[in-house]
Amino acid sequence: MTVVPQQHGASFLLGAVGPEDVVCPEDMGDTERLLVQSIKEFAEQEVAPLLDEVDARNIDVIRPLFKKAAELGIFAAEVPEAYGGLGLSVLAMAGMSECRSYLGGLSSTVFAHQGIGTLPLINFGTQEQIDRYLEGCMSGELMAAFALTEPASGSDAMNITTSAVLNAEGTHYIVNGSKQWISNAGWAGLFILFAKVDGTAFSAFLLERESPGLSVGGHEKLLGLQGSSVCALQLDDVAIPVGNLLGEVGKGHKVAMCTLNLGRMKMSANCAGTSKKILATTT
Repeated sequence: MTVVPQQHGASFLLGAVGPEDVVCPEDMGDTERLLVQSIKEFAEQEVAPLLDEVDARNIDVIRPLFKKAAELGIFAAEVPEAYGGLGLSVLAMAGMSECRSYLGGLSSTVFAHQGIGTLPLINFGTQEQIDRYLEGCMSGELMAAFALTEPASGSDAMNITTSAVLNAEGTHYIVNGSKQWISNAGWAGLFILFAKVDGTAFSAFLLERESPGLSVGGHEKLLGLQGSSVCALQLDDVAIPVGNLLGEVGKGHKVAMCTLNLGRMKMSANCAGTSKKILATTT
């Protein structure tokens, strides 16, 4: 049996790297190339003519474009084939992220849902949770958001103060607190919400928009990506069913970090693609 050595972050800076350790766009297969090309064509033909409406946050324009993105397979790209997705490679994800800039203000809406909004459900959801929510996420019927950041807790995520307390009947967690700068919040129907059970156990939950006690603030004024919906959340005695605990109590950091670490790779590809687009525009 061949033993694959464990890789650590930035290990390529410290050890020998051979050709077999490097991937590039040319390594993508036909399916992956087709998806990347379809995103560019979608952006040029259907999104670009409507960018002013997107930047005005016209949901009547944004919602059909969001559904079209689903039809292209963007929301199924990272979903395993066993769940009805495409199960594409990390290289394909990088290729998708690189052409994200072509979507303008729609990009945040599409990729926040596709990545940090849906991946926690795929990676940590129970079969019942996946059966209930994943199909809607893949079809674009349901938009998802990742609710971690708080007014006093950004990069230091473990210091969130939103609390969750199990009720006397043991049926629901009662959640109180607030979130800030949550992408897709104005339109999302499902939130990946982080709170501390009993004020200490960092945990993740699936929160539905119509839950009583959940209030969504107005859209923030942004310097860029003005078509994005970025809002604050207020939670006042919000009752979340125990069946909507995502992962285990006290293990929410795994949900958060597994999602965000992959997102950082995607963001680097996105920045590279944006830089290429800027150079092409200015030359």
